[in-house]
Amino acid sequence: MGNARETPLRGRAAAGLGALVLGAALSACSGSDGSKRAEPPDASGGQDPGAAVPATHPFNGGKTGLRGPVLAVKIENTRPAMPQSGVSAADIVYVEQVEGGETRLMAVFSSKLPRRVGPVRSARISDLHILPQFGRPAFAFSGVQSKMKKHIRAAPVYDISQDNGGSAYFRAGPHPIPYNLYA
Repeated sequence: MGNARETPLRGRAAAGLGALVLGAALSACSGSDGSKRAEPPDASGGQDPGAAVPATHPFNGGKTGLRGPVLAVKIENTRPAMPQSGVSAADIVYVEQVEGGETRLMAVFSSKLPRRVGPVRSARISDLHILPQFGRPAFAFSGVQSKMKKHIRAAPVYDISQDNGGSAYFRAGPHPIPYNLYA
């Protein structure tokens, strides 16, 4: 059996996610830090529309979302942020340890996309070790330390962070910042 890069999901990452998931298009213009932002691939993910569709979804064995794009969202996983939204719709959930022994979730969506997900939190270097197995997924996160920005730009992901996602991100609920950011 091949790895995730060899599956028909390759290249479908972020296929129209700006419009389909978060309602925000990625800008082709330069960012405030001089970086270029990539346009997402078309809805087919750059694949031949006549290509064979797998019989079951490679993430969950289901029959829906077989050509779905891949969206990864960094989610808070501490008591002050509970309850979380959208996690139950994820095909795959990673639990990542961060500083102070706390954890964050990396929720990976493809077969179905949640209406709301969060609280969204910041990216970590460990995310960049997980995400390449999904080809070039869209990656939603609240921000990143300045020293990590160059690594995000170089990673095989579509950056749909709070900085690039525009109105796709919003604050809601009774929790204070940073526990109330959703996409």
